[in-house]
Amino acid sequence: MTETLTRDNRVGQASSLASAWAMPLRDSWGRTASDLRLSLTDRCDLRCSYCLPREGVKWVARRELLDSSEILRLAGIAIHRLGITQVRLTGGEPLLRPDLLEIAAGISQTFVAAGRDPQVALTTNARSLAPLAPALRAAGVQRINISLDTLDPDRFAQITGRDELASALEGIAAALSAGFQPVKLNTVMLDEASLREAPDLLRFCLERGIEWRAIEYMPFGPHTVRVGSAEQLDFSKLRPVLEQEFRLSPVRDNIDIHAPATRFQVFNLAGTKRLGTMGMIASVSTPFCASCNRTRLSPTGLVRPCLFSDLSCDLGAMLRRGATDDELAQAWVGVTQGKPSGHGLGQSDFQSPTISMAQIGG
Repeated sequence: MTETLTRDNRVGQASSLASAWAMPLRDSWGRTASDLRLSLTDRCDLRCSYCLPREGVKWVARRELLDSSEILRLAGIAIHRLGITQVRLTGGEPLLRPDLLEIAAGISQTFVAAGRDPQVALTTNARSLAPLAPALRAAGVQRINISLDTLDPDRFAQITGRDELASALEGIAAALSAGFQPVKLNTVMLDEASLREAPDLLRFCLERGIEWRAIEYMPFGPHTVRVGSAEQLDFSKLRPVLEQEFRLSPVRDNIDIHAPATRFQVFNLAGTKRLGTMGMIASVSTPFCASCNRTRLSPTGLVRPCLFSDLSCDLGAMLRRGATDDELAQAWVGVTQGKPSGHGLGQSDFQSPTISMAQIGG
């Protein structure tokens, strides 16, 4: 069932931005966006079957991508004027940006200039992470999420189109050595093969102090299967499979209401030894739209308040036409007010966005 909101606490439309410095990104349902997902590129060095086609990918022209100064200007507006408290660098694959370190350091310094502790995170497939991990940590990235759907080399090649599991594992080891805290490993649960491998993935993470997060497959963009299709895993099967080898106890203290994951403490089967934590993100069957605090900025400067909505505002085009910081901030606030109450997944009239996940970031 798709989550919906009521307008009992609807926020009135802002008539003007008299003081852009103190205007939060609040939508008409009463939610405030404080988490910026900043996609640095639509390019990726893998071809995951649920995200990108193997051939004929039409990349955004490089001249249309924001450069580092444009990215840092928009990030500065978000942090100084619009109440953004954390930034996650995404893609595509953000490690493909040659100016990634400059961008990460610039955002970290922007938080400091705003009088706040830097909160900069990164999501990566880790294929090219090993040589960059120490420099990323030094540039101010504190947290890192790594996408890995399997530990089997053949299955990895089948899913991603690349025989690169060893490189990804090397990147995971480098992230741990560099001191990122926390390191999380994201696995999209695609099918019954994903289900069979789930205990091994959890064990792999527990042994290394990584938090494993199992993610329900979300149909997004032109390369998807429909919700409820025979190809899609029933996510409710996951916990019973894991509990054949582990004991899971829901985390009830210090819960972040905006976090999408339902977190569990993991114990050995006898319940005598705590092994670590894990999370489950069921965006389709148990949506978290009512507590969503995210806003997204594409590599070209397109703001999207909701991942599954085509509602957007082209801040990149405005910036290149000479818009002031106040005008950019006001446009960002304006498009946020139109954010829908829920994503509509599973409804008969749901229409998946026509762009790929790589073009907007997760």
